[in-house]
Amino acid sequence: MRELDWDRPSFEINTRPIKVKRNIRREDLLAPSQARRLELGAACLLCGLMLAVLYVYFPLLLITFAGFDLGLWFMGSVAVGAVAGAVALYVWERRDERDFLSDL
Repeated sequence: MRELDWDRPSFEINTRPIKVKRNIRREDLLAPSQARRLELGAACLLCGLMLAVLYVYFPLLLITFAGFDLGLWFMGSVAVGAVAGAVALYVWERRDERDFLSDL
């Protein structure tokens, strides 16, 4: 009788590997550098603008549709909301980065 051949391609294709091979480079394990503050600020400003559109612009737009004229307050409130959101996100991310670096 023939011995079973366990090296069949169907086992390789249809079974999950025990250990997953990951492509991890040395750069992936390095701590973030302090040189990307401007890039972080720009990303936070963009996210703050999106948050302001979602949480300030649309509610004020509904108030405007109800018949109240907000005038320059409308876009001013959106701008203040964008800057406040950007500052909050920037401070939050910098605090997380400082905590991460202090744990190293």
